[in-house]
Amino acid sequence: MLKEIFKENLVKLLVIYIIITTEMFIFSFLPYLVGLAIDDLLNKKYNMLFLYASSLIIAIFFGTFRRLYDTRVFSQIYTNKALATIENLKKSNLNEKRIISRYGLVGVYSDFFEYTLPNITSVVIGLVIAIFMICFIQHNLILLLIPYIALSMSLHMFFSKKSQNIEYKLQHVREDISHALAENQNCADFINNQKTLLIKKSDLESINWSICDSLSIILDLITVIIVCNNNLTLGQITAVLMYTNRITEKINQSYLFFSQIRILEMTNDLLKKNNKI
Repeated sequence: MLKEIFKENLVKLLVIYIIITTEMFIFSFLPYLVGLAIDDLLNKKYNMLFLYASSLIIAIFFGTFRRLYDTRVFSQIYTNKALATIENLKKSNLNEKRIISRYGLVGVYSDFFEYTLPNITSVVIGLVIAIFMICFIQHNLILLLIPYIALSMSLHMFFSKKSQNIEYKLQHVREDISHALAENQNCADFINNQKTLLIKKSDLESINWSICDSLSIILDLITVIIVCNNNLTLGQITAVLMYTNRITEKINQSYLFFSQIRILEMTNDLLKKNNKI
């Protein structure tokens, strides 16, 4: 279905992603411009401050236009595909109550274009430029950044897979609840099972975030020690610390990307014509 959506909305989607890419590039260079503006202001100059402010205004303009435009595009995509999915599920041998529970999953496909692709675009551009700019200012920090990024990404991939296994079970329970309600049956056991699974999923995510947050704190502390023991200007120190913060922010976003991919995989399984999971 992703290929169908892309082909049917090629021009509109390209416009959206060009705007997103431009927006992400502008935001990715803002920490460096902040550093230049600080050093400029300390010397009683204002050129870099004007450039920084102008970049912010341009980024806000692109972001506002993109949000106004993509909402209309993705709403139409969802509407078209939801109707098509309902017809497809009707042709399957699924119980009608389960069809009701599953057709809403089609929103995952429009969400892929609206959230997942922009998310990974933001992560890739943000990480690449942040790493490049930190290396440009203080190159020896690369020995600290690469292991942190690799380890954090691996943890996010591992825990998102664990979470996906629970999400499959949750979808089954949601369908059981819908069926029980439609048949006027007692669904207390299903609801309690749902609560247990949600807690288990939350516990997994909590463990993941606690480990990754600990790694980011270690990264921040070591970075502060390194930049404060080298001959950097106040603006350069500020830029490096902002880029380090940007890296941890993008790493955290990558978990959302992996989670969205897992949900997409699950949706593909559940919406197959003859799938009775």
